[in-house]
Amino acid sequence: MKDNILYSETQRCTLFNVTFGIVMLYLLIVCFSVDNYDAISFAVLVGALVILIIPVLLFYRMKTTLTSSKLIISYGVGVVKKKFKTTDLDLSKIEISNAPWYYGVGIRFAKDGILYNANPGKVLKIRLLNKERFIYVGTAKSGEFVESCKKIKQ
Repeated sequence: MKDNILYSETQRCTLFNVTFGIVMLYLLIVCFSVDNYDAISFAVLVGALVILIIPVLLFYRMKTTLTSSKLIISYGVGVVKKKFKTTDLDLSKIEISNAPWYYGVGIRFAKDGILYNANPGKVLKIRLLNKERFIYVGTAKSGEFVESCKKIKQ
């Protein structure tokens, strides 16, 4: 049986993407501006770019999907992913909170749970049932997410 998607949002990790883009551009400019450009310089450039491209592919976006049976948070091409059963979440008491810029982006440990976000700003605080822990999910459409949660029967 395939679940119907109740909510889906894709956010670009803007701060992350811009930072890595600037670093890669800087490497290209420095490498090609050297007078004695040779095979070693090219090998170092390619190696550095590959090392920088891997995290970009893994974290360039965050996709949040809510179905009647699960909440899926995935980053980048989908290798980094976390799934929660909706029966394990208290979706009736979602709080809207704020994640300041200095919390960073990505997956972070908070004092009472784990933060999943792509950009600083609004996050949804969702309690994990049977635990005193929370998950914080970054979203630009908090109202839509909360409305979608009301459609799930627990």
